[in-house]
Amino acid sequence: MKPGNGKFEKARIDETSIGNILVDLGFITQEDLDRAIEIQRRQAPIGEILTQMRRDDGSPVLQREQLDIALMKQKIARGEAGHREELSFYRSHTRQMISEFSEQIRSAAEVTTTLAQKLTSTHLKVKVR
Repeated sequence: MKPGNGKFEKARIDETSIGNILVDLGFITQEDLDRAIEIQRRQAPIGEILTQMRRDDGSPVLQREQLDIALMKQKIARGEAGHREELSFYRSHTRQMISEFSEQIRSAAEVTTTLAQKLTSTHLKVKVR
């Protein structure tokens, strides 16, 4: 079956399909999804295909942890997750996001400190002359 026919066409339209959830979460691009759908002819789940695919730089298109997040979001969207399971998902996803943002803030602070030191050093050199 070719992409755009039968179940593949439905998967592209279905907002709760794992492929569309991964694109919506920003974990993969629409181009990545289209490539994976082409490969899906061997009937492997789209998420598994995406975890095996590589970008031009050799990095994985999708990390396993990202697939797990998207699969849980799919389960919630389809009403297949219990309240406890849903709450657990949102807690762990929130923790992960906070951790990632904290790392970005630390990194930005380091860059700011380095730039401030360089500017101070340059300013002092100019005053000494």
